[in-house]
Amino acid sequence: KNIADHYDLSDEIFSQFLDPSMTYSSAWFTDPDQSLAAAQAEKLRRLCRLVDLSPRDRLLEIGTGWGSLAVTAAGDFGADVTTTTISSNQFQGAEKRVRDAGLSQRIKILQQDYRDVEGTYDKILSCEMIEAVGARYLPDYLRSCAARLRPGGILGLQAITIDEKHYASALRSVDYIKRHVFPGSFIPSVSAIVQAASEHTDLKLVKMEDFGLHYAETLRQWREAWLNKRQEVAAMGGGESLMRAWEFYFAYCEAGFRERHIGVCHLRFERPNV
Repeated sequence: KNIADHYDLSDEIFSQFLDPSMTYSSAWFTDPDQSLAAAQAEKLRRLCRLVDLSPRDRLLEIGTGWGSLAVTAAGDFGADVTTTTISSNQFQGAEKRVRDAGLSQRIKILQQDYRDVEGTYDKILSCEMIEAVGARYLPDYLRSCAARLRPGGILGLQAITIDEKHYASALRSVDYIKRHVFPGSFIPSVSAIVQAASEHTDLKLVKMEDFGLHYAETLRQWREAWLNKRQEVAAMGGGESLMRAWEFYFAYCEAGFRERHIGVCHLRFERPNV
């Protein structure tokens, strides 16, 4: 229900501020004048390189979105991809994107909970999915990832994270985002992720890189696009309350990243090869 409340809004509404790939996560800007579309493509490639993706790999993606990472992994890196989502809208949108890319033979899309996925994979990628699992299920999420990886396999995460000193208090509070934008969400700290992995799995963190200021710029561009599409959103049934709520959502989150209260990281975990 929490996922449907946010992600199963009209895809047309999301298309008003996202780049053409419909990538709904932080971009990675290699220069200040780079377009959002180019920065999102750069981020997708970086995620694939984070796990050393190759044509020999069977990749599991947890959290399909609208299919941009799966298409990059299969189309640009040659991997055999299985990807799963519980959003009806995103499942349908990703299916179309995969068909249009001519990659239906390389990408299998599932509409099921990540905990119900079966099989063994060489690599796993999960981009900004961890925030949706809930704090009490963080160990389950990481156990599920480890269970699907072969020995020696690699897990790559893109995760929004909160400053360590604010993590405990944030768990006990409900802010604007939790109440009005992403119900049921939580933002982990890096240490919470690493502790859960070490206590509940054999996954070892071997690399981490924060790029929070890139998210601030991503949100700035989303907000600018959103404000420029007021008439289009209204025509789709999005009223003034939605326009104002999401304008504040973009600005509120941008400020958090600029102040370093929150960040976004690429994390690479490995399973022992035994």
